[in-house]
Amino acid sequence: MLLADVTVPALYKAAGLKRGELRITYDPTLHHGSLRIKAGEGAVYDTDGAKQRVTDLVEQINDALPPFRASFLKADVRRPKVEPWPLDLMTAVSGLQLFYLRAQACIDLIGETLEVVVSLSVPKNSGAELRAQVDCYLLGTGNATPAQLAALQEYGAAVRAFWNRLAQTVIGIWCLDNGITELRLMADIMVDPRQAMAAIGQPLEEAVEDTVH
Repeated sequence: MLLADVTVPALYKAAGLKRGELRITYDPTLHHGSLRIKAGEGAVYDTDGAKQRVTDLVEQINDALPPFRASFLKADVRRPKVEPWPLDLMTAVSGLQLFYLRAQACIDLIGETLEVVVSLSVPKNSGAELRAQVDCYLLGTGNATPAQLAALQEYGAAVRAFWNRLAQTVIGIWCLDNGITELRLMADIMVDPRQAMAAIGQPLEEAVEDTVH
């Protein structure tokens, strides 16, 4: 996928919204499909194609952001007066890749898999700040050593800065422009510096020196 050639459509366009308001919820844990669209009174939209096109929009984001994927999205969608700016995928992808690169510097976590959950919520009160949160978990038996717990805590502190930056810029702005009130992304990140560096063709010795701190 060439990110420069990818444009994520605005939610209102994906839903074919002509008038009124839609409540859109994406949640893969739902029993009867991962997407729900609830139309407000008087809403006019593409009832036949909206679900498929909004689902395609989420899948397009998932394809661009590995190892992250959307695990929850809620939006109150209206037709805007001004056309929203598209999601800057180049900046979003490069920012989220720092989560993966930073994990490879966690020597005490080599061989382990981290579950990283980043979320963003928009307060209902206008003018209130976006709420950004990062939660990190160590997958496995639950028998983590003190050194591993300390490394996980250090990793969490580092990547919160990455997420806060994205939440205040490209991803936060995209959410506000599209009426997204809640967004959650998840990633399972394997800590394996050798595999990571082999994937980009960089010798391990150079990788250790250049790893993000």
